[in-house]
Amino acid sequence: MSNSLAIAAVTTMLDYLITQTLARSGAVSLESVTAKPLDKARDSGESTNQINIFLYQTLPSAAWRNQDIPSRVKPGETGRSPLALNLSYLITVYGKNNDDIEGQRLLGMAMQSFHDHPEIHPRDIEQAQSSTNLSPDKRELLASSGLKNQVDRVRITPQVLSMEDISKMWSTFQSPYRISAAYEVSVVLIESGVPVKAALPVLAVGDKDRGSIIQTDLIPPISTIERLTWPSQRQSQQQSITPGETLTLQGHHLDKPDTAAFVRFSNAHLSTPIEIALPSPVSANEITVNLPQDIDSTWVSGFYTVALRYEGEGPNQFSNAQPLAIAPTIDPSSLRVGNNGLALHCSPPVRSGQSVALLIGSQEIALSRDPDDTEALTRLNFSLTTVQPGEYWARLRVDGVDSHLVMHTPDGKLQFNPAYQVTVPGGRT
Repeated sequence: MSNSLAIAAVTTMLDYLITQTLARSGAVSLESVTAKPLDKARDSGESTNQINIFLYQTLPSAAWRNQDIPSRVKPGETGRSPLALNLSYLITVYGKNNDDIEGQRLLGMAMQSFHDHPEIHPRDIEQAQSSTNLSPDKRELLASSGLKNQVDRVRITPQVLSMEDISKMWSTFQSPYRISAAYEVSVVLIESGVPVKAALPVLAVGDKDRGSIIQTDLIPPISTIERLTWPSQRQSQQQSITPGETLTLQGHHLDKPDTAAFVRFSNAHLSTPIEIALPSPVSANEITVNLPQDIDSTWVSGFYTVALRYEGEGPNQFSNAQPLAIAPTIDPSSLRVGNNGLALHCSPPVRSGQSVALLIGSQEIALSRDPDDTEALTRLNFSLTTVQPGEYWARLRVDGVDSHLVMHTPDGKLQFNPAYQVTVPGGRT
C-alpha cells in the first residue's frame, strides 16, 4: 500500500515515462524535465528543450473515500479508510530558444508516452527503480513509496480544460501562456497511520453456544415496549402521569424465562435509575406497575425513560426505552396567597438545577432560588408583583412538565379542577 511519498512518486513516474519515450525515439533531444509552478518553470533564462510537470490540484476520490483496504481490514475489524486522491497535472513544453515548433514536437512525444502507458504498472515502477535516467534520490523515493504495491492501479487520463479554466490558471501565476496538456492521475491510495482495531475471535455464539435463533415470525424476538398508557391519559387526555397512577407497558416478548424483571425509570437528575420489581411470571404483551402514591425525594418531576431490565444467570438484558413525563402534584390545601406572593406544597420535591415556574392564568413566573441552595424543596414561594388582581387557575411547571389542572367529571365532561383556582387580591405590597 502507498504511503505519504506516493504523490511525489507519481510525479517521478511521469518524468520517467516521458524521458524513456523520448530516449527510445531519438527524434527530439530533451535537456530537462522539471516539476515547478508555471511562473518558475522558465524563470532562470533557460533556452533548452524542457518539459514541465506541474501538479496543480489534488481532489479526494469519491469512489474510494469510504472504502476499507481489502488486504488490511478483515471482516469484523475497523480501520480508517485510505486517503484516496486524484491528481491533476499540467504538462507544459518549452522549445529550444523558445521555438514553438520544437515545443510542439516535445508535446507530441510527451502525450504519446501517456497514451502508450495509460496505467502506471508495477513493472514500470520496478524498471524506473533500476533506471540510470533517474537520480539515486528519485529511485529511492519510488522504492520507499510503496506505489507498486497499491491494490488499485494508477491510471493516466487526459483532461479537457475550457479556455476559461486555462486563462484563469495562467493569469493566477501571471505568466505568459505556453502550449500545454492536462491529465488526471488516479487513484493514489495513501494508507492511514491509525492502526486497525481487531476484536478477539468469538468463542461461543448465542446462549450456551446454541448459535443463531431462527424463527418464522416476522416480529423480532427482542423485548420491545411499544407504548405506555395510564388512566388519566385515557380519560382526560393528560400527557403526563401523576404519583399513585397505574402505568401499563404494552409490547411484545416482554417475558423472559428464568429471569427477574424490573421496570427501570431513568432521569437526568437522578444519579442512579429507580427500579420497581415485578412479580413473576411476567406477561408477554402487557405489564402494569403502580407508581407510589407518596413519592419521596428519590423521585423528581420531569421527563423519564422507561425500560425493562432482566436479571438472570448471565449479563443483564434490557428492552428498548420509551419516554414518560411525571407531573408535579400541588397539595390544594397548601395554596396560599399573601402579601408576599403565593406559597404551595408540591410533590415530588424540587431539586437544585431543575427548571421551576408557576403558571398563573397565562403568565409564567419563575422560581427565585439561591444557586448555592442544594436542598430538595417541597415548599415553594412565588412572587406575584407582576400579577393583576383577579381569579386565576394555578399550575406548577417543573422541567417542562405541568401539574394536572383538567379533571374528568362523572357525567363525562372535562373541566378545570376548582381546587387550583386562586384569588389574587388588590392592595398587595
